[in-house]
Amino acid sequence: FTRAYTTGIAFEHKGNKLTPYKTRGTWVSSLALHLRADSVEEAMTATLYVAASSSAFPDGDAGLDFGSLQLSVSSVEAAALMEVAALNRDTGSMVQFRSAAIDGTVHIIPPPDCWEVDPTDTDTRNRLSHLNVAIDRLSTSDVDELEGIIGQTAVGVHPSDVEGEGIYEAQGLVDPSILQYLP
Repeated sequence: FTRAYTTGIAFEHKGNKLTPYKTRGTWVSSLALHLRADSVEEAMTATLYVAASSSAFPDGDAGLDFGSLQLSVSSVEAAALMEVAALNRDTGSMVQFRSAAIDGTVHIIPPPDCWEVDPTDTDTRNRLSHLNVAIDRLSTSDVDELEGIIGQTAVGVHPSDVEGEGIYEAQGLVDPSILQYLP
């Protein structure tokens, strides 16, 4: 999660200028989807990493106009665990994923044209971009095997149930082995 922005006038002290966007809340800037299948010989894994930043995965060029992705598999056979397709639209890029357990789409949303971000200013474009995630199908026979945010919400833990000062950090619910790969 990173700082989110919305349309509105703000004064940016760094650079001493007015911007047509202002900070407001947080949004998703990267995600990892980790699948595992146990076979007779070994456990196979496939992990899809998607980031709003176009420079997050320099080796993961999939022809995206916005954002970046990388698919990491433990073996040639593990590549069959997940199908991934990258698409570009006028409004942003999309990463569609399909597997036996979950299907969905990650929409990579760049800053709107009205924010007048210079297309060559990669740092600003990356900072003002975010992800929207749509899960079309989730199938599991054992909800206790789900991990991360999906696993926590599937077993009834929601942000409103977290004790403390009302601060809900998804990182506390995501498997640490996945966190190390996120930008």
